[in-house]
Amino acid sequence: MTIVDDVSGLMGQFFGQKTKQMFQDFYDEDHPGELIAASNEMLSGMLGVKNAAVYMDQITSKYPTITQESLPSAAKTTQRHDTFAFVVILAYIVCLIIAYSTTIIPEQSRLMVQNIVYLIGPLLATATGFYAIKKFGIKSVLGKTISYLTIGFFMFLISEIAWVIYENFLHIEPTDSLPGFLFFLAYPFFIAGILVQFDKHILFENKKRLIWSGASILVLIGISFYFTFYLGYNPQLPLVENIILLGYSIADMIIIIGLVIMINLSIHYAEGLLAKFWILLALTFSAQWIGDVLLAIFDVQYHVPVWAIRQIDYLWIVASLLAASAFYVQVSHLNKTLKEHLTPGAV
Repeated sequence: MTIVDDVSGLMGQFFGQKTKQMFQDFYDEDHPGELIAASNEMLSGMLGVKNAAVYMDQITSKYPTITQESLPSAAKTTQRHDTFAFVVILAYIVCLIIAYSTTIIPEQSRLMVQNIVYLIGPLLATATGFYAIKKFGIKSVLGKTISYLTIGFFMFLISEIAWVIYENFLHIEPTDSLPGFLFFLAYPFFIAGILVQFDKHILFENKKRLIWSGASILVLIGISFYFTFYLGYNPQLPLVENIILLGYSIADMIIIIGLVIMINLSIHYAEGLLAKFWILLALTFSAQWIGDVLLAIFDVQYHVPVWAIRQIDYLWIVASLLAASAFYVQVSHLNKTLKEHLTPGAV
């Protein structure tokens, strides 16, 4: 094993096999300082300086001629605005406003247009997720997390498409039909994605945080139970539809636990870009949870539809856009750092 093998292996663990191969191809043993500096900056940007130092110390301790003190401090990287992504999001927001908040579209076709425009949100989350998988692979830690989460959002997309078909073309109530059941398939993948990066010591490393986490879980589950089980049950609806609506809430209670774990992960990686990833995902599932709770309470008014209640859709759309942002931030950081350190003239 050489220093190139050690460092490139570490890069592969976090950023995927393509990055590992690029490090092996670009750097050699004659320039160990440049190799360490590049990997140190990439890890610091992703994990935070403190967490990156733990991994880099393991490398530098094997090679006494290179000391951690001799390394340049990790520069904070700034994210470049992707013009294309910005235009897409801006155009989507305009479409949302036209579809949901104006009377430009004729009333007889407004609901169908809203449903079609709504689908763009989960489509963006899924497409961005698959793009991130292409960049990080499926063997790296982050790649596994993104893969599971992307499959979850893909299941959401399939469910939403089926929902539109059932509601607008087959004229079948979707909640207690196939679309309603398909939503449940996404939740195991969401939980798996969260657990891939979770280490129990992160939750237990701080007693105050542990108490706060436990209390938060109890409060949020209590809120969900009250609004969905107590207020959400509607005797006017078929039993199966009530069970499915309550099932969403049970699944969301599980997500609440995952949500608290995400917040702990974001605190643990506070200095790094990975914190932004978990914060965005925490906001994603917060919006998703709030939307599901409101749907359980106002299900009848939502399907009439009552205009004000129909705005619940915005919460799920925001959730999709936040998920897409979480994936995009990671890819943007990787592209920028690879361009800086793995292109001719960069070292």
